Amino acid sequence: MIVERHSGSVVYVFFQAGDGIRDLIVTGVQTCALPICERFGSERTQIINQFLPRQTLHAPRLLDVGCATGFFLEAAQADGWEVHGLEANPYQADYGKRQGLDVRSEAIEDTTFPDGYFDAVTLFEVIEHVRCPMEILRKVRRLLRERGMIFLYTPNFDSAERLIMGQEAHFIWGSNHL
Repeated sequence: MIVERHSGSVVYVFFQAGDGIRDLIVTGVQTCALPICERFGSERTQIINQFLPRQTLHAPRLLDVGCATGFFLEAAQADGWEVHGLEANPYQADYGKRQGLDVRSEAIEDTTFPDGYFDAVTLFEVIEHVRCPMEILRKVRRLLRERGMIFLYTPNFDSAERLIMGQEAHFIWGSNHL
């Protein structure tokens, strides 16, 4: 694990995993009984479970768009979900595959999953990276079964982090955010 401090209490944590970087996590300095990745994965799973009760005969199916190395997929799978991920970065996708996850290195626009296949699709910090967000959302809608749900979040430009860090805030780096 590599830790860098910037602007007081903001910490960038890189988890090394073999020959690749596990994930970039931005957090305030605090103690936590669980590793950060596990905590984020289980918290996300709990939120989805609150909004999408399980009423199907099969394990609920989840697609995580922009799944990175699959830490959220691991948590959802442990909670009984059938999980699939899409990741544009081939190194991160390969790491997820090595963990036994169905992580495909392809864009959502090109995926071959059948229409109506998923109970939930997540786009965590993804939509701000795409040029045609409505096209992506239309594709996601087609992939969802009737009464399926999209779970999406994106950074808040007016957040305290951006106001404190200014141009150093990770989500306004012009090279990868629109």
